[in-house]
Amino acid sequence: MQTLKDKPARETAMDPNVIKANLFLKVLLPHLETLMELDPQLKRMVRGWNNVIQFEVLNGGPAAHLEFQGGNLKVRQGAHSSPTVLFTFDSVKDIVDMMDGVTKPMPKKGLLHLIILLKFMKLTAAMEKTLKPSAADLEDPVRLKRTVTLLLNTAVFGMREIAEYDPGVEPTVHHLADGCAQFAVLPDGPFAYVEVKDQTLFPNKGKAASPSVELEVKDLKIAYGMLSGELDTMAAIGRGDIVLRGFIPLFGDLSYIMGRIAQYLG
Repeated sequence: MQTLKDKPARETAMDPNVIKANLFLKVLLPHLETLMELDPQLKRMVRGWNNVIQFEVLNGGPAAHLEFQGGNLKVRQGAHSSPTVLFTFDSVKDIVDMMDGVTKPMPKKGLLHLIILLKFMKLTAAMEKTLKPSAADLEDPVRLKRTVTLLLNTAVFGMREIAEYDPGVEPTVHHLADGCAQFAVLPDGPFAYVEVKDQTLFPNKGKAASPSVELEVKDLKIAYGMLSGELDTMAAIGRGDIVLRGFIPLFGDLSYIMGRIAQYLG
């Protein structure tokens, strides 16, 4: 199964449904893998699973599948040869309708695997709750770190899709300098970075070996405010709650690209 071309035609790139569907397949679904690493209760819930759940746009569209093996999860792009449960969509717009709650698709294959479907729904509900925490969740250090981790991953990995498909950032992407931007939440993370090479973005989790620019956030609460848009970032920099060092213009360009994510997932 083919995925979308690396350099799509402008007509495809201008379709916001393409961007939103790719954010779902390449950014949101991988959150489930991260969340299971952070939440032992979710990991126990799928203990013993050996199943594959797939989301696929027909006729050469994008696809992604979730491989559960013995309580572990890997989210992979592309189609699996024999998924246990298969959701198919006629177009990327159908994926967007599912994301927006307009439709509730039924699997083309695997409908009888009711327990798998119910547990998968619990996983996605846990992800949604983590991305949209309550006030009580934000006061719990463990839950707060899970939320900040998913939000940071959304920002860093979402930039790749925005840079690739959103025509609104083309001028910025065209003059991106090569380099590496590190995002760090002190003292113990999460950490993520994005490398830029030939105007292409390569996001990663963890710490970069030699970042060109570093953004350090004082703590998890400041990081949540920054990533959720509730914090005045410039004021936080002035107070020293956020520290920037290195090649600042690269961060400025990436920040603009990052800011476009909310247009599709806000």
